[in-house]
This record gives sequence, C-alpha cells and structure tokens, in this order.
Amino acid sequence: MISTTELRIFKVLEGESSISEIAGESGLDVSTVSKYVSESLKKGNGLFQKEREGKRVYVRRAKTSHSLLLQTIVNEFPGWEIEELFSHSSLRIVGFLTKPKRVKDIVFLTGLSRQYVMIRLRNFLDVGIVKKKGRKYTLNRDLRAVYDLVKSYSMYMNEKKAKELAGDSNILWQTGSEFLFKTSEDIQVEGVEKTAVSRFSGFGLPMILDKNYYFVTHRELDVRDVILHTVLVDKNSITYNMYACLLYQKEKPESMMELAEIYGMEEHIQALETFLKSGNRTEDFLPTWEEYSEIAEEYDVII
Repeated sequence: MISTTELRIFKVLEGESSISEIAGESGLDVSTVSKYVSESLKKGNGLFQKEREGKRVYVRRAKTSHSLLLQTIVNEFPGWEIEELFSHSSLRIVGFLTKPKRVKDIVFLTGLSRQYVMIRLRNFLDVGIVKKKGRKYTLNRDLRAVYDLVKSYSMYMNEKKAKELAGDSNILWQTGSEFLFKTSEDIQVEGVEKTAVSRFSGFGLPMILDKNYYFVTHRELDVRDVILHTVLVDKNSITYNMYACLLYQKEKPESMMELAEIYGMEEHIQALETFLKSGNRTEDFLPTWEEYSEIAEEYDVII
C-alpha cells in the first residue's frame, strides 16, 4: 500500500538523496522520513530503493513500472496533489475504472463508503483523470501515463499478494485489487475465497481437480460470482463454459446480468443464457447441445 506521506517523499526525491536531504526538501522530520521509507521497503510497494556508499545511505525512486510512471506524472503535472490522487485508497477506486462503473458498483467492489468514493471521484474529475458519461465513471485513456500507472500498480500488488499466498500461484484474471488465481495449495486466509469449480461440490456438482481456484476480495461471494469465475478460468474453453452453464441452470440465480455488468461480462453471459434457453450454439466457446445434455444428465441437472 502507498501512504500519503510516502507520496510526499516521492514527490521531492531527485536522484540519490540522503534521509536528511529528503527531510529538508519535504518539510518532514528526519525520523518521519526514515520511518516511512523503511515501511515502504518493508511493504514492498515498489516506490523506493536504498543504496549504500561507505557509511552513507541513499534513497532513490525504484525502477518498477509504476514508480517510473509516477515519476513521469510528477514531471508532467507538477501542480497535482499526488499525495491525495495516488494514495492506496484512491488507487483502489480508479483501479476498477478501466471499464465504466457506477458509484454503487465502486462502493460494492472497494468496500469504501459512498461519501469517500464521491469525494475522490470529484477530485479525479477536476484534474481529468476520470471521465463521466451518464451515471458511469471511467479512467481517461488520453492521460496514458495515469492509465498505465493504475493498471501497473494493481498488477504489481496483485502479483505480490498472490506469491505471498502460494508459491505456485497463477493469476488468471484481475481487475483493480480483485483477482482470480489457481494453485495446488489449500489456502485458508481471510479475504481469499475458494471459487469457480473448486466450489461446485457445495452445489451438488462434485469435480475431480488437480488445482484449487481462489478469488481475492473483501466481499462475500455468491453463486453468481462462482459462475462468472468459472468462465474466467478460461473464457474460450468449452469445458469451463459448459461447467458454468451447469451451475447456472441448476441454481438459477437472480440478478445474474447485474453482476455480469460489474465484471464487464454482459455479452458473454447473454450468450450462455441464450444457449440454455434455446439450445442454439452461437459462440465457439459453447458446447453443442448434445454435449451439454450428456454432461447435464451425468450430474442430474434438469434441462
């Protein structure tokens, strides 16, 4: 995570600087600078790196993609208050705006209060980071460095989190701070939910698996998430789309398209719904009706 104080330090940092030099430029105490640089390195948020020359220790900006992009933004937009615009909680919001979202969607995905989300969105709108069309907000792709920073930071932190959870983790899909991954390990950690075909046995659809599938999120998943995640394991796989159809037909969840829209998967789920209603195979990722009928019979799913 990135704090406002770390961003204040980042903003004044030029080349290699000592802790005392940074303190002089930022107006912070030496002890404060030392504390936050150390915490940044401990967290591994990819902002700083330390180098030693004899007895003297220098701090410089890290060479991670998001650090280099943030440096570009500092240079191009010197009047921006990056301490507020790019703190971790702010990046949590814009991280989900690579596709248009309503305020209620952002609140749902981040767990932040509506009031805080609205304040941040107004700040983003004021400097052009975010655009609004109707009731939806989205990142301004014309500000390429900002767009790339948001995606790069999310991917960096997600990959770091995944490797901490399991050494053989493989991220299959991600948006903002939420991501789907697979591993051979059994994980029982708060904020990490078993999902996709790994949850099918709980719905009376037992599967033989050599991998476990998990989703990192602050929210509680329901059957709609499990269906969507099953597709997201491999969107082009006939097998996983067929499994998603099985669970969808067995459980018949309400408001499926509402959640599919938040995931940006409306067209894909519409294709599954059309297939289940008509038996017509309209996409290459769908099975034939005969193939689907056969597996549905195996699992006692009434079609």
